[in-house]
Amino acid sequence: MNGMARVVGVSESARATGQDHRGATLPAGAPARVPVHLTRRGRVVVTVLLVGLILALSVGVGAAVQARPDQAVPTVTTMTVRPGDTLWGIASRVSPGVDPRGMVLELRRLNPSSSGQLQAGQVLVVPTAAG
Repeated sequence: MNGMARVVGVSESARATGQDHRGATLPAGAPARVPVHLTRRGRVVVTVLLVGLILALSVGVGAAVQARPDQAVPTVTTMTVRPGDTLWGIASRVSPGVDPRGMVLELRRLNPSSSGQLQAGQVLVVPTAAG
């Protein structure tokens, strides 16, 4: 190039004609703007970076949701079934003033061996509120 500095971003045809890639006339001495085209490798790199960013954000949000301190941690205790007890009656005693259906489902989940037929002396796992 005979000691001349090459201007980056200016195509040879733009320098020769004085027009940019769209055919617009360039001011004297202004570099032409050349559109950026990503290669296949560049598109792959950008895609991988975006997917990595999305995964990192989703893991961060998931961890933040799981670590919410305002959620009560459920605790459990055991209870011995007395003659005549039913899951409905136990649910009503455990959470008075609340619809017992949800507690009955929770009792069944915590005591999978209990088919709903309780036996006197049977020990049940019962949820309690954290205090």
